[in-house]
Amino acid sequence: MLTTNYYRNIVWHNFQDIITEGNFLELVKKYNIDDYISRRFLGDINRDKALVINGHLFFSLSIPDLKDEEFNKQVLKFIIGKDYIISFSSTKNEGIEKFKADFEKNAHLGKGRDYENPIVYSFLHIFEKIYENMLFELKDVSSEIENIEKKIFSNKEKEMVVRISKVNRKLIDFRRYLKTHDDSWKIFLDLSKTFFPQKNSYTTLEGIVLSYQKALSQAEQLQENLWELRDTNNSLLNAKLGESSKTFTLIAFLTLPITLFISIISIPTKQGHLFLGHNNDFNLIIVTSITMLIVMAGISKIKKWW
Repeated sequence: MLTTNYYRNIVWHNFQDIITEGNFLELVKKYNIDDYISRRFLGDINRDKALVINGHLFFSLSIPDLKDEEFNKQVLKFIIGKDYIISFSSTKNEGIEKFKADFEKNAHLGKGRDYENPIVYSFLHIFEKIYENMLFELKDVSSEIENIEKKIFSNKEKEMVVRISKVNRKLIDFRRYLKTHDDSWKIFLDLSKTFFPQKNSYTTLEGIVLSYQKALSQAEQLQENLWELRDTNNSLLNAKLGESSKTFTLIAFLTLPITLFISIISIPTKQGHLFLGHNNDFNLIIVTSITMLIVMAGISKIKKWW
């Protein structure tokens, strides 16, 4: 789907989900876009993250996008000219939608002053909204981690093992899609020095890197918090397992002599045993067993096993 919006003296063409080839070829012809750049825009991202040919700047990036409780890869592509931007997003991005709302209303995108090149600031504003949306999505992860912490200290350590693993996978996916941004923005900013000759353009575009670093830092902090919770959960779980093992060992220690005693007197022999034939043989066996249990319990208490 293609939408076209205008702001001041620039135009923004945005493709979402799919690139309708007919509409795109019209734009290629209209703006005289180089064939190599048009092929990169239509093709898969595998190289040429940023390049400049014949007055057109091409830039592509993969970002994490939260869908159905998982971070999936979302592909973004841009062709930037002197007075236009052509963009593509493989799925709907809330950050781009927020920027689109401002753009459609011809909202003043500058911060305190008009920038020398509205294309530069429009591009900056797009990615500010994209990274802001990433931070908003990370808030959902943060809330999930807080919920896990409450459950851990509510004696639900076992149930949290799987939850922690799932959240950790989310953050791993987030950082995996984000890890290439550092090199991508470095290449882009190097090209922008010549593509945007205005004095403040490079400094303005550096703001994108700050937004990227903020999102990455937040993800790293959440993952560190999750690792600390995982260690705490494992410690509590191991402590519980240790207590369970200790309990079963103590029970075995207390009952072993009784079990051995009952087994011995149950052996059929010609001589019989001490209680055989006695009028109160059953009562004597019970009393002897209880006495053994009391003795073993006393020993374990002295040894401070419980």
